[in-house]
Amino acid sequence: MTKRHVKQTGFAHFPLLLLLSLLTLSLLAGGCTAGNGWGSGARDESDPAKKQAPPQPYHISGLEDLRIPSELDFDRENSMVVQTESFAGGVLQFRGRVETNSLSDFFTTTMPRQGWKLAGSVKHKNIMLAFAKPYKTCTIIINEGELSQKATVRIYLTEDLAAINNGGSNGGNGASEQGEAVPFSF
Repeated sequence: MTKRHVKQTGFAHFPLLLLLSLLTLSLLAGGCTAGNGWGSGARDESDPAKKQAPPQPYHISGLEDLRIPSELDFDRENSMVVQTESFAGGVLQFRGRVETNSLSDFFTTTMPRQGWKLAGSVKHKNIMLAFAKPYKTCTIIINEGELSQKATVRIYLTEDLAAINNGGSNGGNGASEQGEAVPFSF
């Protein structure tokens, strides 16, 4: 009688285990179809949470003529600015998981839109892009990250404040309406 009782108890739990297994599978399958767009329903494009604009490039305060790709993070610790009466300059460093050719294409496309002229470029293992505009220079060096490391972008900027303040045409290079240069800062 005890053997028979054990066998009945073992089979009595089988429907409960089957039910729990099916419930777990249905929850997992439901999550996959809703999260990956594999379900039969069409995407609702009117829902603002579902349609987001792609990230837009940004700029550092005082550098409205220099756009930075949104995939790059500003590295304040390895950046610096130098300002005197006649000169403003600095080194700005950014890091991000972006391909070097993509970064090169970004800067060679957006810099002319901001009034910069491509003065030259060198592409080998690393990429160097040199831009100029009246009384300003900008050199961008793009280093490819090793293996899974982030790419590094260093931007070297110079601005001749003496020339601007002595009546040079500003051409959108940071001079205020009174003729005084407004150097960049961060």
